Amino acid sequence: MKRPALLSALLAASAHAWLPQDRELAAFNRTSGSLDKRVPSLPSWKIRGVNLGGWLISEPWMLGQQEWVTTMGCPDDTSEFDCVSALGQTRADQAFNDHYARWINATDIQKIHDAGLNTIRIPIGYWSLHSLVDPSEHFPNMDLKYLDAVIEKAAQLGMFVIIDLHGAPGAQKALDPFTGQVSLANNQR
Repeated sequence: MKRPALLSALLAASAHAWLPQDRELAAFNRTSGSLDKRVPSLPSWKIRGVNLGGWLISEPWMLGQQEWVTTMGCPDDTSEFDCVSALGQTRADQAFNDHYARWINATDIQKIHDAGLNTIRIPIGYWSLHSLVDPSEHFPNMDLKYLDAVIEKAAQLGMFVIIDLHGAPGAQKALDPFTGQVSLANNQR
């Protein structure tokens, strides 16, 4: 790989969770007598969270037929790479960025917080950082404003955010194309 320093920096940043520094998480520990408000308080030292899977790494099995095929236009494609190849870069970028905008947003983070959770895990692929993508690879060009908005809302609420590098260059498993891309020839060595 010709960019080992950049990859190392990305991996290090991904492994470190965003922590609400100097926050007591008082907003997290409030109680309410109404179902549409905060749930009963939980110990502040416990991590209670949810995974935002299917958002920034689009796994067709997670999204379902309606979102992947009908809405995004990725019929019979098994990965983002395949979908971008089939739709073309411009059309795919629009489809994926529309998905990022509607699948998870700041309102969802508020609801997660209001349900009593204090942590969100956000899986991303290395292709989220455009400079790491080789010109021969076909991944959507993510507009990072969607990720920024969710992290900003979580920070306002004093929530923890864990950025998970879910797809690294070269893939982690040949039959799970959402983790990157790997050639069959390389996999058989």
